[in-house]
Amino acid sequence: MSSKESKSGGGGSSIEVMHGTGNERHGSISGFPKEVEQCVLDIASWYERQTERSGDVRNVYGESLRLRGVEESGFKLLSSIYDRQELPDSLRMLLTKCEGQLYLYEFQLLTVDQICSKSEKYNLAEKGWFPVGMDIDETVLMVNLKKGGETFSCDLEDLEEMDDLSRSFGSYLEGLRDKLLAHQLEFIQDSGLVEVVGGQSPTRSGQGGRK
Repeated sequence: MSSKESKSGGGGSSIEVMHGTGNERHGSISGFPKEVEQCVLDIASWYERQTERSGDVRNVYGESLRLRGVEESGFKLLSSIYDRQELPDSLRMLLTKCEGQLYLYEFQLLTVDQICSKSEKYNLAEKGWFPVGMDIDETVLMVNLKKGGETFSCDLEDLEEMDDLSRSFGSYLEGLRDKLLAHQLEFIQDSGLVEVVGGQSPTRSGQGGRK
């Protein structure tokens, strides 16, 4: 399955930019694969660091988190279902680093088998909709492969329940990474990454992955 990333959307950089030097980034992170890769590494590293401390991350993943990415056979299976539709680079990088396990806001990443199952059950490949994760209420985090990686969430049983999240999956990851590094998110068991409000974490936030 080949990769492609939309250049729409916005967001900051994982690399400190010295303004006035000519190194400023213009446009979405999606046009900068090395920065996208750094976002994925930063998110994974955040989880790995948290397992070394007490708290819900350690309770869920244990003292040592070992991430397993999608293997080539998994990508071939996805390619057969999606008829060679191109994945955004950011999505491929994330899947290569991690299959299932982690949460993006309130959405826990799906495994290849879960992705295939949902795609076939709801005929998602024809729409170009790629299910990435799912929350406790079975709302699905989705990437639209036919619209440059636009990212949204929806209830597959009620498609009127849709929420646009980002113009590209790369920008979605960048926003998440930036909040993690700014200590604006905390992991809560069964809820995922929720926003810290007023210096305290809510017990559950259904809006954690929203814009």
